[in-house]
Amino acid sequence: GPLTAAPYAVFHGFNDIYRDFPDWVSSSLGATMHGHLFAPEGAEFADRAQDFAGGLSANPRLRDYNPEAYLANLIWSSRDEYLAFLFAARDSQKITSFLARDPNASVSMISGTWALPLMRSGKPVHTLRRQAARLQQREVRAVERLRERRTRAKVRIWSLAEVLETPAEPLRAVLEDHSVPGASALTIMPPLREMDALAAFLQDLRNMGMDPHTAGPIVGVDTPIARPGVKELG
Repeated sequence: GPLTAAPYAVFHGFNDIYRDFPDWVSSSLGATMHGHLFAPEGAEFADRAQDFAGGLSANPRLRDYNPEAYLANLIWSSRDEYLAFLFAARDSQKITSFLARDPNASVSMISGTWALPLMRSGKPVHTLRRQAARLQQREVRAVERLRERRTRAKVRIWSLAEVLETPAEPLRAVLEDHSVPGASALTIMPPLREMDALAAFLQDLRNMGMDPHTAGPIVGVDTPIARPGVKELG
């Protein structure tokens, strides 16, 4: 059965692709949208609160001591709301197995997004290679766990290349999965973040002997312009 008191949503990598993604989720799904609850430096609660309902602390040591109980407590204390949070390869990964086992979890993931914060860091690529390999390996393990036959969560996974080709598709899927009325008509789309340097960044990693395969086949990427009939936020 469910491991938590209410359904909730997890968005892996979305905020690294779409600007203002949390605002879009809040308004489109009517959700209480937290940031990266499992960020290494501490939980990013909605509205940047230091503590949250149920007396939970943002302190990473307290959180990581028992991440499963931590998340279950947070969902219990917000069980009258629809809770969502951001996730990424750079976050603490101990919770992944719990998410996969929980039928209440709806996990939407874009693989290859580990590369985006590194690309935007401005650091020379040769200094990022080991970190890139480590983050991609975390992502590979997460994908493997979410795709196991024993997984009970509702899971959707796209590659970064797929999303850049059709940026509205994951957003439509999110609306449909959460049965928002009129979901097929995506009326407001959060704009894409800057992606122009992505193909060159991934090629630089390849030149150093690292294959960024979870991103999919990305060639020159121009940040796509808004689709006709889809209004951008911001």
